[in-house]
Amino acid sequence: MSKFKPIPKGERPRLYRYGWESGAYGEVSVYCQRYVAYAETEVCFYIIEDRHEHQVDSPHSWDQHWVKRYRRRVLKSQEGKRYAYIDQKQALRSYVRRKEVHLSFAQAAVERAKAGLQAAKQALESGILVDSSDHLRMPCEFFEGWVEM
Repeated sequence: MSKFKPIPKGERPRLYRYGWESGAYGEVSVYCQRYVAYAETEVCFYIIEDRHEHQVDSPHSWDQHWVKRYRRRVLKSQEGKRYAYIDQKQALRSYVRRKEVHLSFAQAAVERAKAGLQAAKQALESGILVDSSDHLRMPCEFFEGWVEM
């Protein structure tokens, strides 16, 4: 079993994760969230947002309880995907990959919605009303060829 070892305040590595938020008028801003590794084991760091680093060193029990609740564990090895990265470029690459995956899910949802809308319009035009046990089926071009039957 790995031993949990605190990292002295001046030697704590910084880690990064990118995110985004949208404003009230539709503008999108990408930001870099900074984390600090306050403890480690042989294979991982325990990190917390850098703005809360002061709570790690607090003698108060409620702060320690808060730190345990909001900490994250991140592997030291920087290969593969993880929550936060020591290198900002890797963190930004991870953000790009995450958004590409989100976009592919969103595109699939749009295509399914289009197919459903088309099926409903055809049912309206033909006067076919679907009972609760029946289904309108419409092929979706986006998914053609994904699964061989």
